[in-house]
Amino acid sequence: MNEQISIQLSSGISYVYGTVNGVEASFNLSAPGIWSAVVEKSDDGIYVVLITAYNNAGTPTTINKIVYSHVGWLEPKLDWDSNDYYNFGDLNRVENNTIFVVEMISAFDIPPIIDSDVSRDLKSIEFADGLNRVESNVSLLKQRYTPFGWIENKLDWESNQPFNYDDAARLEKNLALLHFYYRGNIDNFRHCGMYTCGEEVI
Repeated sequence: MNEQISIQLSSGISYVYGTVNGVEASFNLSAPGIWSAVVEKSDDGIYVVLITAYNNAGTPTTINKIVYSHVGWLEPKLDWDSNDYYNFGDLNRVENNTIFVVEMISAFDIPPIIDSDVSRDLKSIEFADGLNRVESNVSLLKQRYTPFGWIENKLDWESNQPFNYDDAARLEKNLALLHFYYRGNIDNFRHCGMYTCGEEVI
């Protein structure tokens, strides 16, 4: 199974060559400033991109970055209670939304590096180390900004400890708070520096 990944480069780039997860990839201009490549789908949704980009004058620039794959923001479940059942899709949603928030942070600052996995299925079994990884990922996202109402993550899961609706709610609510904050900032950021043609300067 394949997946298309994209990276944004300056408008003066005319040719891109490199690898994705160590495998040679063919990059093509898919939109102004956007270079895309079709690569083998990564199980963990992480793509290590190492490319050389050439500008119109033939000057090369080496770029090494990590691209995270996600399906967009998935509406979180915020009303967990004791009657609900937790399944693999719920934890995949948490990891997907964690990746999404990482990309939102990258619009303002160097984002944290996370270790994600969105490939769970009916046969998957989650262990304590997996829960610690998920909780640590979410906790890393508050380093730049901790929203009001943040619930401290549980970072000391051990074998045979029960995962309940409070744990499910904590993960989803923290991500929702960050999404709300960065969504507002990104929308405002897009309006900064806007010029109106024909406006007189006083």
